[in-house]
Amino acid sequence: IHYFAFKEDIIHTVLMAGGCYLCVLFLPVKKVLYPASIWVFVYLSVSTLTRMLQVQQSQHRHQLEHYGPDCKAAWFGLLAQDGVTADNKLNEGQRERKVTKKPSFLEFWSFVFFGPASLTAPFIEYSDYINFIELKGLYAKLPGGTASWKPALNRGLHTVICIGIWMVVTEGFGMDPMHAGEDSFVNEGTWLWRVWFVLVTGYAKRCFFYFSWCIVDVATIASGLSFNGIDSEGNMKWDRVKSVNIYDLEFTPSLVAKTRGWNHQVHIWLKHYVGERLAKPGEKLT
Repeated sequence: IHYFAFKEDIIHTVLMAGGCYLCVLFLPVKKVLYPASIWVFVYLSVSTLTRMLQVQQSQHRHQLEHYGPDCKAAWFGLLAQDGVTADNKLNEGQRERKVTKKPSFLEFWSFVFFGPASLTAPFIEYSDYINFIELKGLYAKLPGGTASWKPALNRGLHTVICIGIWMVVTEGFGMDPMHAGEDSFVNEGTWLWRVWFVLVTGYAKRCFFYFSWCIVDVATIASGLSFNGIDSEGNMKWDRVKSVNIYDLEFTPSLVAKTRGWNHQVHIWLKHYVGERLAKPGEKLT
């Protein structure tokens, strides 16, 4: 699936994740984090600058696709380091997510290229992936049969609505969001027209992103990876992996909720692997 979407650009994922995997295999556990992180950051910096120059010279738009494996692979060293750290020095989530044994070749690469998470590369926890594959922990209660069909189809409906709005605005009315960035737009029509244009096309562009995230959510729900247990009323929850919260982004006045709702899985990564690591045990960052 990853190759089908990105063709030869799959080499970036292979090189980044491969460098991290070599660190995991051949370095002592406590020394994995820094070499793996440095490798990914240098690779991303060089490749991004190279592509920016290529885009500038060719005047073509080019989407950078390979940031997802950074979240998945580079911080694997932290999980391994937690695996040799005393439990009393870890919080509850870190104890749950820690890695106590080096992954096999198949475990690591199947995690990196896990189908439902390949297209827009939402961040998923390695511990969740292994538990899902082996039906352990929370996933021991994962229902079989067609239990995931209804929530997956419901998320699929969101996908259709979002891409429908994008198509109506851009194809039906011919309103290109990129036009607002052109010099001619400044003197086009009235001020109210320009404000209206930006609002409508901006919303349509958000729907374009919602579409790509929702279609990935359909895959993670249908596969069962998004299963998040059963609530107090006996209803199954399917939000353990959720790329976007559209309601919070569009209707909630809270800036915190909006920040958390956009690209939600990366928010989770930042929370677990950056924010929590900066705070001392028992402290909370503002």
